[in-house]
Amino acid sequence: MPPKKPGVRVCLVLDAEGAKLYGNRAAFSSLAEWMAWLAQSPENEHFECHVVMDLEDDESKFDGKEPRNAWILRGPNFSTAPGEAKGTAELTLMCLEEGELDQLAEHQRAGSLPRNLS
Repeated sequence: MPPKKPGVRVCLVLDAEGAKLYGNRAAFSSLAEWMAWLAQSPENEHFECHVVMDLEDDESKFDGKEPRNAWILRGPNFSTAPGEAKGTAELTLMCLEEGELDQLAEHQRAGSLPRNLS
């Protein structure tokens, strides 16, 4: 896994229009390293980058530093599933095998995943 980069600041905004990731240069440099690492990983391993969790520095994650260097904001029109706690959303990146992508592509017309695939 790529090492933590100092100075990373990233904010994931979730709203009715979708997910937006805002960050500084250090954040996007770190994401580039994560993307390169994922691109080189064996697809059948399903390694992931949980963007907010993996870019969050140890002082924010473990010591409660405020302001945090990585955080999530929900827009006013972002709806959560019943019983879903705030702050549980994440942007996750994963490299899949072609067959797995084919399985996902079968659901394009429906526009949603069946429960057994989510």
